[in-house]
Amino acid sequence: MTRLIVEAQGQLQSEVVTMTDGEGVLIGRTPDAALLTSQEAIPSAATVRPRAIAAPSVSGNHAAAWMQDGSVHLVDLDSRNGTWVRLPKGKSLRLPVGGDVHVRLASSAAFAGCDAQPDPPRYLDQSDFGSGVAQSVRTWLQHHDVPARAWAAPRDRVEAPTGVTALPLANGDVLFVGVERTADVMFHERMAQVSRYVRTQNALYEAEENTRSDGMILASPGIRQVHRRVVEVAMQSLPSLILLGPSGTGKERLAQAYHRHLGRPGPLVAINCATLSRDRMIADLFGAEAGAYTDAKRSMMGAVERADGGTLFLDELGELPTDVQPMLLRFLETGEYQRLGATGRPRFADVRVVAATNRDLRQMVRNGAFREDLFFRLALEIVEVPPLSERFADVEAYLRSRMLGETSAYDALQPAARDLLRAYSWSGNFREVMNLVRRFPSPAAPDSLDTDAVRRTLEAGSLSPLTTPVVRPPPATSGVESWVDWVAASAHAFSQATAQDGPTTWGDMSAFIEQFLKPWALAHLAGVADARTIDDVSISQIADRLKADRGTVIKQLRRYFESRA
Repeated sequence: MTRLIVEAQGQLQSEVVTMTDGEGVLIGRTPDAALLTSQEAIPSAATVRPRAIAAPSVSGNHAAAWMQDGSVHLVDLDSRNGTWVRLPKGKSLRLPVGGDVHVRLASSAAFAGCDAQPDPPRYLDQSDFGSGVAQSVRTWLQHHDVPARAWAAPRDRVEAPTGVTALPLANGDVLFVGVERTADVMFHERMAQVSRYVRTQNALYEAEENTRSDGMILASPGIRQVHRRVVEVAMQSLPSLILLGPSGTGKERLAQAYHRHLGRPGPLVAINCATLSRDRMIADLFGAEAGAYTDAKRSMMGAVERADGGTLFLDELGELPTDVQPMLLRFLETGEYQRLGATGRPRFADVRVVAATNRDLRQMVRNGAFREDLFFRLALEIVEVPPLSERFADVEAYLRSRMLGETSAYDALQPAARDLLRAYSWSGNFREVMNLVRRFPSPAAPDSLDTDAVRRTLEAGSLSPLTTPVVRPPPATSGVESWVDWVAASAHAFSQATAQDGPTTWGDMSAFIEQFLKPWALAHLAGVADARTIDDVSISQIADRLKADRGTVIKQLRRYFESRA
């Protein structure tokens, strides 16, 4: 038996076809054996089955494959975009004489699923989005030897030069892609991929802005990456999702983001699975008739029924009673359910499901505390939400948003007190941050809360000992030689990231200055050469010493550590 793995642009996953001797497959967008000519026909002895690939780059009848005498035969059926074969290492391929044979060494975008589009853009805020997209597109085009350049500029300041493709970006910028010399035969396909990529990134950017408007803080790279994945799952219409992570890390907000981007007409209905009574759990989930259990004075509609056409959010899934788990599994597999105490024909509901828990579901399955079949039914995608101890940027953003009179909670802190909070473990996650701010005196003046005051306030509701932040000393060297060294290092980082010797256009030079030169300059002034991550340095002390805005220090140092990595 042989597996034929078929990939096409526009497909989220590969199609896998198994064949044995005498079997064949007709592959296309709308495969129809009746349309094959005699020259294209698969041997009559082969049992042929159609396999539809719903992608715009695929022709109606695109290719055919069959096995005969232990060999795989593949024929392109005069398709519009051709058929590419990945030759396994050490294997040979015999081709008939006649016509040109186009050979590409190493992988092409048609075969590299993770390389079918540029990498996600790296950006810190709205002003960085355009340059981040341009950098990803530029790197991807260079990787594929496409003779084109890419840059971003504000939409209201620059007009598209002649012969340059302009793609609007969601932050108000425009991505420009221009050909530097005669394009190769794959240029238009690459540009189609870039266009699809930009549409996807615009949608994800707008999704992030919508979630922020709902009140969720998306400041740290970790939570932004999680949010992006949740939205991607919704855009792919995957019917279930599990969110794993500590309580108080934003899982319910992420469930709201998933629901919004599904685009279904029904509501999002949340239910807590930690209900003490089995009967009450069944009633809350599926509904109950009057008298079905103690205190059931009248019939009630369950969460499943209310969520019909929408999304069911199962919070604290790990607490779901074991004897309720089979009922949930049956509903997920059939869409049918019964109200508690009801008889007769079952009801039906069409829901998508987000489940959240702070428990280790995999370990619960191994221990027999959670059904394996229910786990696999829900686990189409598992997203782990990082704890707040790994997301201090989110803590800072929350402190900046809370006012103590006319001063934000963040501005009320002295620099050393901010470093104390940076080093804190935040075992209670956002609930602990919110409680901390509530215990702060209000109103408060700028720089009025010192380390001792904050320590006492933390200890009033803390379960963990406090730690001391790492403070980096100022730079030990100065002079022309050290400046030459860091400029050379930033240029080397640019070359590594872009696979080119140096900037060749003004757009490249702008990207070099913003993404590499400025961050490396600030890092040099701050003396952070020995630090591994931004969490190893004292932002407040650096900002004070350099007389720089703290937001600027954070922004540039994040870029520095990212480019250095």
